[in-house]
Amino acid sequence: MKKAIDNMYKVMDIGMIILSITLVGVVFINIIARRIGMSMTWTDEVSRLAFVWLAMFAAAIAHNKGMHPAFTMLAEKLTAKNARILILGINLIIMIFLGFLLVGGIEYLIQTYNQKTSILRISVGWKYMAVPFTGAVMLIETILQTVSVWNEKKKI
Repeated sequence: MKKAIDNMYKVMDIGMIILSITLVGVVFINIIARRIGMSMTWTDEVSRLAFVWLAMFAAAIAHNKGMHPAFTMLAEKLTAKNARILILGINLIIMIFLGFLLVGGIEYLIQTYNQKTSILRISVGWKYMAVPFTGAVMLIETILQTVSVWNEKKKI
């Protein structure tokens, strides 16, 4: 399971590169087009879609690498047992939040999936799908981290 998740993060890394290039390229093309007097309306929708997925991928990858703010200073001052309890409690709160994010994201996706964007005429759901997808990825990652701390395989 861990190997599959690691492969998914590699795909997300590649996706972030592609989305970054797409975002910069599309915005640059539109800037040049506006400068010469012709605006392309589709670029706004493409850049917005790329930005949402890019931000959500970045949040999931940062979560995987432990780059989000953490209470490590407090945990370092506690005994190993109390630090474990603190980390398990924090992970439980994170899992509850991610559960709400996942459920809410799926509900919103279901509500908006039949709506079409005004220019590209694709489902609005493609944009909103980023939230439940990355929410599920972060939830799985948090569960794996919690199991690792529970089994004391992860050093505190």
